[in-house]
Amino acid sequence: MALGPNRQVFETRIRYAMNEVAERGGIVHASATAGEVSYVSVSPTGGALALGILLDDVEDLNFDRHPEYLQRNVVDVGSVIGVANEGEFQTDQIVGTPA
Repeated sequence: MALGPNRQVFETRIRYAMNEVAERGGIVHASATAGEVSYVSVSPTGGALALGILLDDVEDLNFDRHPEYLQRNVVDVGSVIGVANEGEFQTDQIVGTPA
Protein backbone atom coordinates (compact mmCIF):
# COMPACT_ATOMS: atom_id res chain seq x y z
CA MET A 1 0.00 0.00 0.00
CA ALA A 2 2.78 2.46 0.93
CA LEU A 3 0.70 5.65 0.78
CA GLY A 4 -3.06 5.20 0.70
CA PRO A 5 -5.16 7.01 -1.92
CA ASN A 6 -7.52 8.48 0.67
CA ARG A 7 -5.43 11.38 1.90
CA GLN A 8 -5.80 15.11 2.34
CA VAL A 9 -2.69 17.15 1.66
CA PHE A 10 -2.81 20.65 3.09
CA GLU A 11 0.76 21.82 2.48
CA THR A 12 3.67 20.49 0.42
CA ARG A 13 7.25 21.49 -0.19
CA ILE A 14 9.17 20.79 -3.37
CA ARG A 15 12.63 22.06 -2.51
CA TYR A 16 14.51 19.04 -1.18
CA ALA A 17 16.55 16.43 -3.05
CA MET A 18 16.99 12.78 -2.07
CA ASN A 19 20.12 10.74 -2.86
CA GLU A 20 18.82 7.30 -1.88
CA VAL A 21 16.15 4.85 -2.99
CA ALA A 22 12.91 5.21 -1.03
CA GLU A 23 9.22 4.36 -1.17
CA ARG A 24 6.47 6.94 -0.83
CA GLY A 25 4.63 7.12 2.47
CA GLY A 26 7.65 7.15 4.75
CA ILE A 27 8.96 9.98 6.86
CA VAL A 28 11.89 12.05 5.61
CA HIS A 29 14.21 14.07 7.81
CA ALA A 30 16.83 16.76 7.26
CA SER A 31 20.21 15.46 6.16
CA ALA A 32 23.65 16.83 7.04
CA THR A 33 23.94 18.31 3.52
CA ALA A 34 21.92 21.47 2.91
CA GLY A 35 18.89 20.90 0.69
CA GLU A 36 18.94 17.11 1.02
CA VAL A 37 16.74 14.75 3.00
CA SER A 38 17.10 11.15 4.18
CA TYR A 39 14.51 8.42 4.57
CA VAL A 40 13.51 7.23 8.04
CA SER A 41 12.46 3.57 7.95
CA VAL A 42 11.57 3.34 11.63
CA SER A 43 9.86 5.58 14.13
CA PRO A 44 11.69 8.92 14.29
CA THR A 45 12.50 9.34 17.95
CA GLY A 46 15.42 11.32 19.23
CA GLY A 47 17.61 13.56 17.08
CA ALA A 48 15.87 13.19 13.71
CA LEU A 49 13.98 16.33 12.68
CA ALA A 50 11.03 15.04 10.66
CA LEU A 51 10.16 17.25 7.68
CA GLY A 52 7.13 15.35 6.41
CA ILE A 53 5.88 12.39 4.39
CA LEU A 54 7.47 11.44 1.08
CA LEU A 55 5.01 11.78 -1.83
CA ASP A 56 7.17 10.25 -4.62
CA ASP A 57 8.87 6.91 -5.18
CA VAL A 58 12.63 7.43 -5.55
CA GLU A 59 14.24 4.79 -7.77
CA ASP A 60 17.60 4.28 -9.43
CA LEU A 61 16.31 4.73 -12.99
CA ASN A 62 18.15 3.76 -16.16
CA PHE A 63 16.75 5.86 -19.00
CA ASP A 64 18.68 3.81 -21.58
CA ARG A 65 16.44 0.79 -20.90
CA HIS A 66 13.04 2.51 -20.64
CA PRO A 67 11.64 6.03 -20.97
CA GLU A 68 10.56 8.19 -18.07
CA TYR A 69 7.45 7.07 -16.20
CA LEU A 70 4.65 9.57 -16.81
CA GLN A 71 1.75 7.87 -15.00
CA ARG A 72 3.58 7.23 -11.72
CA ASN A 73 5.02 9.54 -9.10
CA VAL A 74 8.56 8.26 -9.53
CA VAL A 75 11.77 10.28 -9.70
CA ASP A 76 15.43 9.41 -10.17
CA VAL A 77 17.92 9.30 -7.29
CA GLY A 78 19.23 12.82 -6.68
CA SER A 79 16.11 14.54 -8.02
CA VAL A 80 13.83 16.99 -6.26
CA ILE A 81 11.01 15.27 -4.36
CA GLY A 82 7.62 16.27 -2.98
CA VAL A 83 7.27 16.33 0.81
CA ALA A 84 3.90 16.83 2.49
CA ASN A 85 4.39 18.49 5.85
CA GLU A 86 0.74 19.01 6.73
CA GLY A 87 -2.26 16.77 6.05
CA GLU A 88 -4.02 13.52 6.83
CA PHE A 89 -2.42 10.32 5.52
CA GLN A 90 -2.81 6.55 5.61
CA THR A 91 0.45 4.64 5.26
CA ASP A 92 2.07 1.37 6.29
CA GLN A 93 5.64 2.70 6.14
CA ILE A 94 5.78 3.97 9.74
CA VAL A 95 6.68 1.46 12.44
CA GLY A 96 5.79 2.29 16.02
CA THR A 97 4.40 5.60 17.24
CA PRO A 98 6.39 8.63 16.07
CA ALA A 99 7.03 11.36 18.60
